[in-house]
Amino acid sequence: MDKFKERICRYCKGTNTKKGDQLFRTKGNSIICNTCMSLYEANYLFEFKDTEVIKKEAMPKPMEIKAELDKYVIGQEKAKQVLSVALVNHLKKAKICVQEKVNLDKSNVLLLGPTGCGKTFLIKHLAKIAGVPLVQADATSLTSAGYVGRDVEDVISDLYKAANCNKDITEIGIVYIDEIDKIKSIEGSGLDVGGTCVQQGLLKIIEGCEVEVEVGRGMAKRKETIDTKNILFIFSGSFAGIEKNIDERLSKKSSIGFEAKRLRGEKSQDLNKDIILDDLVNFGMIPEFIGRIPLVVALKELTTKQLVSVLKDTKNNLMDHYRRLFKEDNININFDDKALEKIAQVSKERGTGARGLRAIFENSLLPMMFKAPSTNRRNITLKEKDIRND
Repeated sequence: MDKFKERICRYCKGTNTKKGDQLFRTKGNSIICNTCMSLYEANYLFEFKDTEVIKKEAMPKPMEIKAELDKYVIGQEKAKQVLSVALVNHLKKAKICVQEKVNLDKSNVLLLGPTGCGKTFLIKHLAKIAGVPLVQADATSLTSAGYVGRDVEDVISDLYKAANCNKDITEIGIVYIDEIDKIKSIEGSGLDVGGTCVQQGLLKIIEGCEVEVEVGRGMAKRKETIDTKNILFIFSGSFAGIEKNIDERLSKKSSIGFEAKRLRGEKSQDLNKDIILDDLVNFGMIPEFIGRIPLVVALKELTTKQLVSVLKDTKNNLMDHYRRLFKEDNININFDDKALEKIAQVSKERGTGARGLRAIFENSLLPMMFKAPSTNRRNITLKEKDIRND
């Protein structure tokens, strides 16, 4: 029996189908009801990219994406703008490639910034907004093919699994590789299997090539070919010490006047204005690799004031987290402003940024979390004197 006559949606099996619902025939010889189509488009998924109907209204706008990132990440305005535009352009590129069979260049991104400035957190929430699969890998775990460690092609295999083994979704996914600065070239080290060789191994995948990934297990195991030309790559790293290289380069251009005084007394404070690709090459990244990453944006170290905002102003912040835990014991906990400032100061002094806030918060609250449930107290306050710096 022709299933199109039965009007049964491939995805909801008719449970979402309403009377008079329009159905769309796909190239895969299956149908989808209008309700399911709307649900998937609302989440910006492209599982139905082969259908004849792709609504432009489903495409998110950069300002909408940034507004969502603002809820979770304090500061870093430049990075949020760059990532918002990069994501939208990535999704647009995926549609154009499908509809018009035209290949457009990718805008891969490199994020530079110290520990705890929000690099990983930004990508985590960007993936939720995107509605496409994202996998995270640590560059330090990658080695050249044939050596102990993870092959760079294993990352594509991880992306395939994150896409529930859907080839089409995999090919428009996002790969995020952290600690990319740790695979810089090391002069005089011989065969650099964890540095230069990894950078070279990433080249063809970033540019676009076919990668074979394994599907299934045992006797049912087979291989699927994934084309990486439309996969967006985002890299990040601290690149510690690159400011010195930048200042040395700038000092050669100006050796007199105010500029020379600035360079002798201060390090570069705005990498977004001062950094050029040569600085990354001098740091140890091979030119071919950096040449495939057109967008480079630097994140700044968070100020004490910004760290306090991370504690109390972001969505799902630590204050709300611990309020909820104490509420289970019918205890209302308050946080003194000076206590929050002290937590931020300690984290900044340690150089851990936002990443170190939780540990300080947890250690400072530990005595209260241990004693309070066994007392009759229903209101407690975390004060400056309670903050531990050990």
